[in-house]
Amino acid sequence: MIQYTVRRLLALVPMWIVVSLFTFSIMYIIPGDPLVSILGPSASPEARARMIKSMHLDDPFWVRYWKWFSGAVRGDLGESIFLGRSVFQAIVERLPVTLYLGIGALVVALALGLPAGIISALKRNSATDTAVMTVALAGLSTPEFLLGLVLIYVFAVGLGWFPVGGYVPLTQNLLEGLRRLVMPCFTLGFIWAALVARMTRATMLDVLDTDYIRTARAKGLAERLVIWRHALRMALIPVTTVIGFVVILIVSGAFITEIVFSLPGMGNLVVNSVLKRDYPVVQGAMLFITTGTLLINLLIDLLYAYLDPRIKYD
Repeated sequence: MIQYTVRRLLALVPMWIVVSLFTFSIMYIIPGDPLVSILGPSASPEARARMIKSMHLDDPFWVRYWKWFSGAVRGDLGESIFLGRSVFQAIVERLPVTLYLGIGALVVALALGLPAGIISALKRNSATDTAVMTVALAGLSTPEFLLGLVLIYVFAVGLGWFPVGGYVPLTQNLLEGLRRLVMPCFTLGFIWAALVARMTRATMLDVLDTDYIRTARAKGLAERLVIWRHALRMALIPVTTVIGFVVILIVSGAFITEIVFSLPGMGNLVVNSVLKRDYPVVQGAMLFITTGTLLINLLIDLLYAYLDPRIKYD
């Protein structure tokens, strides 16, 4: 396992380099002039020339990329143009909000999706099965912003149970902080709970029809043990991949959810930085997010060995 982990980490290096090159390049491909956002449309040619020199925009592309990449390897992602602080500091300030939102959404997705998928599989072709899969299909078809706006209208504006938006640090006021995270977490979690439920149902049906499960039942094991100790563990192997995919989708969906609920997280930071053409922040944040995505994929692969002892890594 250790050797496999080391090989996978080494394999991530060229992938990370490619990701960094793409992340650095994309901001220079999209239309727009950052100098206009910084200096205004009426800036003089002399002011533009000084800004170009200070931002090293007159250097060749590969020189600029190498300076940025070598700094990123050392943890230096540059300075924000508009925030007045380093990109790394800006990310660290916003990261807890996105982490709380992502963890809460994942808890909702698993708490709703796994039991729904198991129940649906155990009651296949019944009214319960049809109802669960109908709700799951509706969840997959609902955009994050639409569900978020509906929740705001019903539970914040109509019933007054939760605030419309905003964020309070959990270290400052735990109850109020959790109260403000309920609707955003449910918005993200409910949508991807539908994907978890459908995948859990499909894998559970496959496992329940195997000779392995029929033999366990023939030996006289209690149905509860057959389902929870044998069938569910085998069914969770492909579901684990989906959960990893759901984590990535939650991060991408957090961009929209954070805007809808006015949460000062990573998604909000990236969106505002794109609008202002704050290149260092966008590049640093996207590199940070893609690095996390690569590590999540590695973690999911390693979980296979724990869930299925038949899998051996040489």
